[in-house]
Amino acid sequence: MVIIPTFNINNNSARFSQNIDLGGTIYNLLIYWNNRTELWFLDIRDLNQNPILTGSLLSPNNPIFANSRANQSLPNGDIVLIDLKNDLDNVDLTFDTFGVRYQVVFYTDEEIANAAVVS
Repeated sequence: MVIIPTFNINNNSARFSQNIDLGGTIYNLLIYWNNRTELWFLDIRDLNQNPILTGSLLSPNNPIFANSRANQSLPNGDIVLIDLKNDLDNVDLTFDTFGVRYQVVFYTDEEIANAAVVS
């Protein structure tokens, strides 16, 4: 499991980028807030800034790569927005709660398989 830093809590930024190791490969992640829709999105690029996956909605407990498994450029695993309160009946994902109540996490395929066996 890799907890992906969310810089929103540090500098109140609506857009931030970082390079991060996901499953042994370095990717560039761009996380951004859309004021019109009032939603958070994620873009994944390689280190040459070539898009791998763009405009992915960050929604609590919904795996980002679920509909993109055919894309061989994606890391072996998935990114999920976790609700630290574990309260899916009262979702409150806003500009201010991102990075505080909600955390972006990468799970390897092995971690996902082990969790499926346990649950």
